[in-house]
Amino acid sequence: MAASARVPADRGDAGSRGPGGVAGALYPSYSRAYEPEAVAGRAFSLDRLALYLSVPSISFEFHPASPWPDVRLDRPLVPVGNGEWDEARLQGEFARAVERCIGNARRPAVLFSGGLDSGAVLCYAARHCAATGARLVALLIDMIDDAGVRSSTVALRLLDELDVDCELYSLDAEMMDGWQQPQSAPWSPVGPRIGGIPHLLGRINAVAEELGCDVLLTGDGSDELLGAPRFIGVPLARHPRTLARYLQDVWSAGRWAALRMEALAALARVMPRHAAARLYWTCLWPELCDLTPTPALADAYRSHVETWSADWLQEILDWHAAEHGGGWHRADAWDACFPVDDDLSHFANGAVPERAPFLDPAFVRYGLGLNSAERYDADLPNEYHRRKAPVISLYPPAQRAVLPTVKQLYGDGLARHERARVRTLERSVALGLVDAERAAGVTNAAVLGRLQAVEDWIRSAEEAGAHGA
Repeated sequence: MAASARVPADRGDAGSRGPGGVAGALYPSYSRAYEPEAVAGRAFSLDRLALYLSVPSISFEFHPASPWPDVRLDRPLVPVGNGEWDEARLQGEFARAVERCIGNARRPAVLFSGGLDSGAVLCYAARHCAATGARLVALLIDMIDDAGVRSSTVALRLLDELDVDCELYSLDAEMMDGWQQPQSAPWSPVGPRIGGIPHLLGRINAVAEELGCDVLLTGDGSDELLGAPRFIGVPLARHPRTLARYLQDVWSAGRWAALRMEALAALARVMPRHAAARLYWTCLWPELCDLTPTPALADAYRSHVETWSADWLQEILDWHAAEHGGGWHRADAWDACFPVDDDLSHFANGAVPERAPFLDPAFVRYGLGLNSAERYDADLPNEYHRRKAPVISLYPPAQRAVLPTVKQLYGDGLARHERARVRTLERSVALGLVDAERAAGVTNAAVLGRLQAVEDWIRSAEEAGAHGA
């Protein structure tokens, strides 16, 4: 899954939802006016597509608006709650989320990385299959992480320790068809694809289809929904031992700079709400204090995109002030989630439906309704586990000692992919959306990926008979 995302307002639509005017959702329900076969002769909005090249949309990976002028994105709000954690209830809710995602599938697959999140999905899917007689498949993209470790090394060790009954298929990322010339992912009229590695995920989906799988599950959304937010020092102050352990972890992660941020978060609790919200945003998301869009965006759309971005930011600040006050940890928990708006039923990477149990709507409502400060558990043996305590608690106690103690990151490999897959921006340039000369100078991997996603969407829309206006 991509990095943290935020809630936009769909300015092109009639009105917005929720307090402060924020039209946001963790798991949106798209109002789909058109199916792919019904777009012939219809016009998509270049003004709306331009918003996909804004700083907020690129940085936080969300759909800012529907490309169709008469279609709105309906995003119901899911507020942060303060409910009590119960390990048995959490396990039961997650088991039901996995069951809903599998449905009636007789040969479900899990995209398994060897990490905590996909491992939990695999374990619960295995229990479901054992009870129903379905046959489980695990699919692994074998990549080299930023520390030089292959994902297969970690995944195979964990699979053996967990003793999961499944078929395992490993695919070397660099040997897959389309690494240099990526295959196009299936087109959705909902909008350009958000997120990276579509050709790798497309290849995995194709393998799942070849193997006869009827659904593909992922571990997407776990960090955002169940990871401990930052700035929980104040709510942990009632438990001195836990606070001491937490501050040690903060020190290990960021030394004095991190401790100063915790002190600012404590100070914000007594500041006026709007001042606390502005300080939170300045400290946490400095990249969003300059809303100048990517230089690749054509001049004709720059003012429109900057105005939308400024309105978006003001709505976010108003929402934080009204809903979270000076509680930075609650704001961080909310910002980590909103909006994870790739509804997988619309953005599958192939013919096999894709589902994410951590993003199951009922599980999202349950998880986000719990006390976010209590996602941290000082009794666990390492920092990674302490900050992922709810996910650790999904495993039986006997298995927790063998779980990975670090998260594998693949920033270098994914950046190489984004740079390699940009082929041509011919249609975006021809329609006046992108400036060809300035686009040629773009090196940022996230911007390159978004430029290609917009170009691919336009090409597919035109092939289906639509046109830009």
